[in-house]
Amino acid sequence: MTTQVEAGSPARSAAVVTFGDFDQLSGKMAHGVVSYCPWVHHVVDPAFAGRSARDVVPHLKRDVPIVASIEELPAGTEELVLGGAPPGGDLSVRHRTDIANWIAAGYRVVSGHHPSAGDVESPSFVRLREAERFRSVGRGAGVSVTKPVVLMVGNDCATGKMTAALELKAALSAEGTRTAFVATGQTGMYISGRGVPIDAVSADFAAGAIESEVLAATDDDAVDAVLVEGQGAIFHPAYSGVTLSLLHGSAPSALVMCIDLDRLELKYFGHPSVDVVEHVAVLEALSRHQRGAIVECFIVIGQRHNSRSVADLEKATGRPVFPQTSEGYRRAAKFLASGPA
Repeated sequence: MTTQVEAGSPARSAAVVTFGDFDQLSGKMAHGVVSYCPWVHHVVDPAFAGRSARDVVPHLKRDVPIVASIEELPAGTEELVLGGAPPGGDLSVRHRTDIANWIAAGYRVVSGHHPSAGDVESPSFVRLREAERFRSVGRGAGVSVTKPVVLMVGNDCATGKMTAALELKAALSAEGTRTAFVATGQTGMYISGRGVPIDAVSADFAAGAIESEVLAATDDDAVDAVLVEGQGAIFHPAYSGVTLSLLHGSAPSALVMCIDLDRLELKYFGHPSVDVVEHVAVLEALSRHQRGAIVECFIVIGQRHNSRSVADLEKATGRPVFPQTSEGYRRAAKFLASGPA
């Protein structure tokens, strides 16, 4: 049996488990939930026990202790989040045994991994990537939306698209723009309490699933604009399908491109990254017959945050470039709020 995660509430008490991967990119779900979920109060990872989360991963927005085992968690902890998500998202036999033991001990376990035949079957095992309920074919209805819909895109996976959406949401809210965040992956879904696990939805229904979420968000009178979490990259040899489904299903009015300046090859795959100018041209061409979205600006991560790298990108594309910092997001939000998006 599976269930959907309920909307996040600080009254919950949870820890995230990372199996020695807390400092790795494969632990990015843990990084997201520690940063944005105040009810997550510990990391369980014996490789880093006794240290703090920000001591191991300095860019996190919050700091929590790291312990070696669930036996060290405070009384009242009710939920364990599996914080690792390697390519393909499968659970090992060892992980399944641990999950069964934790459920037997009374915990609810939340997994962002792809469901498989060997998974534990229990009402206490929450699969974020359970996608059977998404069975609607897209209708192209997003083109009639009049509110701004901003889709995060990137030149690779793991370039900060979810973080950019969440941070821009906060920065736009501070500017007086009421925004909705539409999650499209397991981490964003856990943080926000709803969304579409787009990489687990059957291909025929992927655009329809995100279309439904965006329409629901724009129909809310309390929402001025919608920010959609991006996935993959349009030139990615493995993950381009989800990128295209999001692009067509959300029918954005604007695109924000997230780039790691240090990355010359696709993460995990070793293929050279496609030139950013070509990325921009293709994304805008694919958007032309919907709402005519263009890449309004770039949000960049990486150590090459120097004036030359940023100036080169701005010169090549003619678009402003903002760093993935609080000030960068504040400036990007002001730019987006004043622009045509």
